[in-house]
Amino acid sequence: MSPTKKELRLAIKNRAEDFDLADSQRAGTRIAAICETFLWRHLHPDLVMCYVSMKGEAPTRDIIRACLIRGQRVCVPWVEPETMDISASELENFNLDLAPGCAGILEPRDTCRRPVSLGDIDVHLVPGMAFDFKGARLGRGAGCYDRFLAGCGEESVRIGIAFSWQVIDDVPSENHDIPMDWIITEEGIIPAKENREAGEEP
Repeated sequence: MSPTKKELRLAIKNRAEDFDLADSQRAGTRIAAICETFLWRHLHPDLVMCYVSMKGEAPTRDIIRACLIRGQRVCVPWVEPETMDISASELENFNLDLAPGCAGILEPRDTCRRPVSLGDIDVHLVPGMAFDFKGARLGRGAGCYDRFLAGCGEESVRIGIAFSWQVIDDVPSENHDIPMDWIITEEGIIPAKENREAGEEP
């Protein structure tokens, strides 16, 4: 019998506790390098949306800073606590624009929110507790990212950012779950959409 989402979340949480901090830092540096190369050499986006990583997630702060240094437009999420709905705000200065928000996650301050049209976002860098090789994503259970991505343009590219140990053979998926097109880990890039369309097993 396949594990439920709840069981998978617990298993991934336990697995994360075994992941050495130094290994995590090295992997994070590698993820940022791969992601930057992929964005600039292959996708050429006008506007990138990227989550601001918290403890236990694949780190994105170097990715965001690298985008800003290159002059790349970047937006980040903020969450409405009452509804758990995500909105996107363009970021200009990582250090000045952000402050702890919902659940302590860094998000734009009230005075630094610059809403963007969802249809203008070309690439979404998306967090997850786990992904499979066909792009199915295991979130934390609130459904906020799936609701947000469902309202975005169909042409936008969805990229899951994860450590390699977060990529597993099968993630349970429901109709409302939004799959990823690509997954980037410290080991490389997984063509999830191609795998899904081909019906391939990992």
